[in-house]
This record gives sequence, C-alpha cells and structure tokens, in this order.
Amino acid sequence: MTDARGAGPSRRSVLAGTGLLLVAACTGSPKVVVPRLTADQRLARRAANQITVLAAAYAATIAAHPTTRTALGPLAAEHEAHVAALVALLPAPTASDSPSGSASPSGSTSPSASAPPVASSPAEAVAALAAAERTAAGRRRGQAARAGAELARLLASIAACEAVHAVLVKP
Repeated sequence: MTDARGAGPSRRSVLAGTGLLLVAACTGSPKVVVPRLTADQRLARRAANQITVLAAAYAATIAAHPTTRTALGPLAAEHEAHVAALVALLPAPTASDSPSGSASPSGSTSPSASAPPVASSPAEAVAALAAAERTAAGRRRGQAARAGAELARLLASIAACEAVHAVLVKP
C-alpha cells in the first residue's frame, strides 16, 4: 500500500499558504521605494526645500500685495525653475511589487511650504524678500562649496540668481 502523504503538499499546508497570500494581497497599496540618496542628492533635496520656502514667500507677498505681481512674478517663476532643476537630480521613487500599508516615502522630493507671514506694507514685504534673497544666496554659496562638480555648478548659478534678485527686489 502507498502512503498518500508523501505525494505532495497536504491540504492543510495548501490552505495555510493560500491564506497567507490572501492576507499579503489585501494589506494595501504598493510600497513606494525611495532609493538611498547620495550626499549630493540629499544636498539637492535640502536646497530644493529651502528654495520652495522662498518661492512661497514670493507667492504670499504677491497675494497680500497684488501690485507687486509684475515685479515679483518673474522672480518667483525663476525659483520654481530652480526647484525643478534640483528635483531633476533626484531619483524618482518606484513602486515595488510587495504590498505595504504606506504609499508615501518619508523623504519626499516634492516639498510643500506654508505661506510665511507678510508685512502689512508692500515696501516692508519687498524689503523682507530682498533680505531673504541675500540669506539664500549665501546659503547656496556654502552648499556649492560642499557639493560635487555638477551640483556645485547648479548651486552656484542659483546663488548668483538669488544675489541678483536681492538687488532687483527693491521697495
């Protein structure tokens, strides 16, 4: 007589395996995998976050003082282009095949900035922007000194642009 147990998996192991597969399939959306960032990529992400805050200051100033839109709008657009250039240096998160309960990485590359407070007079608001541009230009120069060649060139260009903005933004 032949033993049936040695012929393949038992019904119990098949049911247990199927149950595990069902549980794994129902745990949520695909896990977003963010590749490990290099030092330059972390620096680019940090600079992008800082410039996003500066762009938010421009947006808040324009919203509070619509008469400044003509002068400040193009400068704000340049900051948005700077952020795009820095984010382009970062690897895109990829969805893995393994399910997870979370779909957003902790190191997000698309920063969001809350609107900073804006001075009540247009002249004071614009003066605050000029001061922020000077600070940002100095910060970018320091970052460029620590960056690799490709990122250093980009950060130096952004620093120069921010320095020019500090001169162009006049109350």
